[in-house]
Amino acid sequence: MSHIARALVLVCMDFRFQKAFRNFLVEQGLDDQYDLISVAGAAKGITNPANPFEKENFEKQLSLSISLHKISEVFLINHQDCGAYGSELAKDPKREQEVHEIDLKKARQIILQKYPQLKVNLYFCTLDKKFEKVE
Repeated sequence: MSHIARALVLVCMDFRFQKAFRNFLVEQGLDDQYDLISVAGAAKGITNPANPFEKENFEKQLSLSISLHKISEVFLINHQDCGAYGSELAKDPKREQEVHEIDLKKARQIILQKYPQLKVNLYFCTLDKKFEKVE
């Protein structure tokens, strides 16, 4: 039997956002159609050169998702007030969002360098659970 999923989803492990993440993914038509990775900082783990283990682990999981479940998309979702980014950053919401968008875009580049066939969707979730698409 073949097990096909539409996407791999990377989100932060923060418990405050789990229900919002699930609801958002259902709204995107992904109900039970995705592989899920949940780690502190989400995209930060892919882009942080100080912790290559997280990037390597993500790349391994992505490779497995592609080979085993034939995914065609990746969703990377960061959120406001993320502990992995530190409390200082949260004091300046505009700068905070800029930093998250930079990391999300870097993560997309890293993924597309190895897997250009994938569609990579980037989102930033605010504290009031609104999802903003990052282009």
